[in-house]
Amino acid sequence: MNKPKLTLTTRFQLAVEERIAKEYQALRPAVYSTLGLEDLLALAMEADAMLVTPFDRLDAAFFRKFSASVKVIATYSAGVDPLDIPAAQARSIVTGSTPGANASATAEIAMLLMWRGHASCLWGTGNSAIRQLEEQFCSDLGLASGL
Repeated sequence: MNKPKLTLTTRFQLAVEERIAKEYQALRPAVYSTLGLEDLLALAMEADAMLVTPFDRLDAAFFRKFSASVKVIATYSAGVDPLDIPAAQARSIVTGSTPGANASATAEIAMLLMWRGHASCLWGTGNSAIRQLEEQFCSDLGLASGL
């Protein structure tokens, strides 16, 4: 059985990558960076579907030139700003996004920044106890410390 061809413009967590490998034939860029129109068109050439980042702009020029094999395009952003929805609809392309997917992370980072600002005002930025708490908090979230 032939797996559907899925264009991906980034890497994902291990569990997601495993599911992609199991269910799709992944089509990926040679180098992960912000892709231009020609790069995106080349990746879409044989794809059945695309999963793009918020940085991959699929505008009207893309939809005028891209492969007719693509039936679904999704972005893992809160909205569909990277996609020209009217242009996609004109080509009968189904589009999707992941609203709310990063809400928890956004709230955690906002809390970290507020806490850090408050702690700096009260105790200064050189306080070693505050620095240890910040480093532990950042480590727990998988963030770099030193904000």
